[in-house]
Amino acid sequence: MDARLKFRHLRPANVAILNAKVAQVNRDTTKMYESLSLLARSRDSMHDTQMHRIHFVIWLDACRKHQKTSRKLFNDLKTYVYNSTHLNSFSWDEKNSSLLQMVESQSLDLENFKVEVIQPLNQLRLEIKKSLRSNQNLRAALRDAYANIEAETFKLLQCETEINAFPPTSRWDNIERLRGEDTAEDKSGGIPAEAWQWDTHDEKFRADLLSEFVHLDAAFIKRVKGAKMEFLALASTCGLNEWKLEDFHLVEFLWDVYNASETPQKRRNCIDLLKRFPSAAVGLLSRPRCAQSEIGRCCIGMDEGETGPCRPYPCDIGGRYGRGLQEKARKVECGEAESVQRWRREKAELEDLEFRARETKRAAEMARMKERQEREDRRRQTIKNKIQTQRQLQLQEKAEFEAAEHLRLEELRRVFDRQRHQDTRRLLEIAKKHLQRQSARRAEASEEAARRAEAMETRLEAIRVKVMATLIDQTSKLEVVL
Repeated sequence: MDARLKFRHLRPANVAILNAKVAQVNRDTTKMYESLSLLARSRDSMHDTQMHRIHFVIWLDACRKHQKTSRKLFNDLKTYVYNSTHLNSFSWDEKNSSLLQMVESQSLDLENFKVEVIQPLNQLRLEIKKSLRSNQNLRAALRDAYANIEAETFKLLQCETEINAFPPTSRWDNIERLRGEDTAEDKSGGIPAEAWQWDTHDEKFRADLLSEFVHLDAAFIKRVKGAKMEFLALASTCGLNEWKLEDFHLVEFLWDVYNASETPQKRRNCIDLLKRFPSAAVGLLSRPRCAQSEIGRCCIGMDEGETGPCRPYPCDIGGRYGRGLQEKARKVECGEAESVQRWRREKAELEDLEFRARETKRAAEMARMKERQEREDRRRQTIKNKIQTQRQLQLQEKAEFEAAEHLRLEELRRVFDRQRHQDTRRLLEIAKKHLQRQSARRAEASEEAARRAEAMETRLEAIRVKVMATLIDQTSKLEVVL
């Protein structure tokens, strides 16, 4: 039975001293337990440090011994085997190399393998440890590469659009080339200024439209130049500088009559009159009245193209002189009529020749235009083929880059997985060793705690025995006193 329970009703006189003693003992015990715990932790730390140091010394000594043994074995092998004349007399490979040469080449290959393979792999492993903790950098780099590829593709598409939208036939230098060196003409080239800013549904349609404008403008300028040349030729042949204002009015009147006439006979008469004026007007006005009427009658006969009998004169001229004049007028009229008929035949032949020349010229112009258009189509098709080939090459390079990047990523992933498995196994071994050390420490700590508890119980038992002896003595003294 516990003494504290047995003697709980007893209240000694020095109970305060006893409580103070018990508190002091508890404080000493707590301090001793803390010092023992600190000592145990220090001892564990010192033990681990010492064990690491011992292990390092042992490993270093083992490495030195291994290197020494390896060096000795290699020297012995080199002395007794590699430098052996009997063994070196044989050929050990296809190149007829001796054993020493083969060993040296293998050593060089091993060094090269270490330099070219092992060291890059170690460097790659370090880079993977640094960069592949998060693949954001790699994804960002790949995204930037794709963005650059898309930007370059967009630039190429823009260039293709510009080439298709602005062919050389619609450029200003070609307009200048078609128009020539005449700087007095309108610089717009017959194309309105706002036409260059027109928005259409298709750039190719816009380019073709501007090209047609340029060709039409060139044809218009060519017609104007031809009209200028004809006018200058007419001025040089007909003497326009010598014309009077009345002559111009007369010619305009005849042209109005010609345009208002519908019958071919009247139009021919107008053309004949236009061809006679004003070159014949001076001679006509300088003749007497009778000659003027005669020439007028002859002109009318020539206009009508009649070769029959003449019409009588309005004046009555009799006798031989009148018959002579009539015969002379008839002969003149017949000659003029024949010349008119001959002139008309020549004119028809000239018109036919001019028509054939115009048709030949028009056919040649159409052939040249067709050839130019075919050449332009071939040039555009060549440009399109080049752009398409360049785009295909870029797509092929992009696919090759993606495939190489995929292979590189796969290789990096395999290396990373292999290294991760190795690190995992190493960490598992370290964790197992750590758990073993912790279990050993817990066992030692439990044994130490059991020893401390046993020592504490022994000390408390001694204190109890001492207290019980004191209580028995005091009780006996009290009984004696009482």
